[in-house]
Amino acid sequence: MPEVGQKAHDFNLLDQKRDRIILSKAVKTGKVLLLFYPGDDTPVCTAQLCDYRDHYAEFQKLGVQLFGITINHQEAHEAFAEKHHFTFPLLCDYDSRVTKEYKVISIGGMPKRALFLIGEDMTVLYKHVETLPIFRRPSDELVKALEEVIGHAPVVAPQASSGH
Repeated sequence: MPEVGQKAHDFNLLDQKRDRIILSKAVKTGKVLLLFYPGDDTPVCTAQLCDYRDHYAEFQKLGVQLFGITINHQEAHEAFAEKHHFTFPLLCDYDSRVTKEYKVISIGGMPKRALFLIGEDMTVLYKHVETLPIFRRPSDELVKALEEVIGHAPVVAPQASSGH
């Protein structure tokens, strides 16, 4: 499992729209938060991803991109994303390769619920792995933790001058 301060494992996976996502390219446009989760359309996973969807603007203010990862196939991701109107990609790790590389695979073969913040230089900046899959990090706690890790106030777009 990559630890904070270590280099993240690069990967390329297809998302629910069949777009290829390469981690080393994605980080060039900003930090990436990898959201490993056990499965599409399960109660806790749905609650977690919908919570992050509803607070997506807060992640954007921090310059953080979200990428969900689980072992479901593209069709399941597509239906799950469409049903819940997710604003971020769900990556298909159907052969568990990436889940295994990050060492977040459970005894039962499902991904553990885990979060990895990857910096622009591919360094792991933050890691949180739940002890049980019924637990999840709420967005308010996660955003606060990311603010502390990133070490700056949220990025705010400049206000237009009022001319006064």
